[in-house]
Amino acid sequence: MSVELAIESSTRQASLALLVDGKWIEDSLRAEQAHASDLLVLLDARMRALGLAPSSLRVIHVGLGPGSYTGLRVGLACAKGLALAQGASLRGVCSFEAHAYGELAPGEEACVSIDARAGGWYYARYRREADDVTALEPLCVLTPAQAQERVQGCPRIFGSDAVPRAGALGALSRCRAAKEPAVPAAGLEPLYLRPFAVTERRR
Repeated sequence: MSVELAIESSTRQASLALLVDGKWIEDSLRAEQAHASDLLVLLDARMRALGLAPSSLRVIHVGLGPGSYTGLRVGLACAKGLALAQGASLRGVCSFEAHAYGELAPGEEACVSIDARAGGWYYARYRREADDVTALEPLCVLTPAQAQERVQGCPRIFGSDAVPRAGALGALSRCRAAKEPAVPAAGLEPLYLRPFAVTERRR
């Protein structure tokens, strides 16, 4: 059996989904679980429950962020490792676009406005199409004041409580498969958008 896997780890509530017999079967990490130690354990448990072998994975879709730096590194490392080990094709999707695809109906528009920390604010505006998402205003990092100005009049706003889901990500990635070729694993990188800032923990 040929199976597709989607991994979305840009937020604390990481999720994964397996496309089996035309249906996405999705699982999420619990609040107390960590991306690095539990994501592959969750995948292994689900595949065992479905009677699937790792060799059945033929396509892997992964969220590229932006979002948690650690979460994105873990998710992409898992996706690349599995793709290389199983000879599966690998596809990456912007996590914000995946969220818009999963939450909006065709023709609807929404803005994403999320704290990027260190004084920055992630912003983008999307329109849901029948089988895709169009970026009306490309993803960028603004000041809080600039982001606040941009969202004025936006019919819907996805804020810090937005949680992209693996099933929606996989569905969007599959819609794009006919138009966008898979990329080599080495060429897929997270959408950090800004340098990583190290902060010292106060004691």
